[in-house]
Amino acid sequence: MTEKKKEGFFVVKQEDMEEDLPKVNEECPDCGHDLAFFWTKQTRSSDEPETKFYRCVKCKKTWREYQ
Repeated sequence: MTEKKKEGFFVVKQEDMEEDLPKVNEECPDCGHDLAFFWTKQTRSSDEPETKFYRCVKCKKTWREYQ
């Protein structure tokens, strides 16, 4: 993964991001492929659960799941 430190932040190129992400069996809502990368992010207040993002390995469609 290519990272550059800039003012306390890491900049990660999107094309490098996928090689380090875990893969799970999750069906893509667009193409139906059953393998996707996933990551989580805190998108709401800290007392709410984090949001899980998926990206299809085949068509690169990204979607999210709120828990």
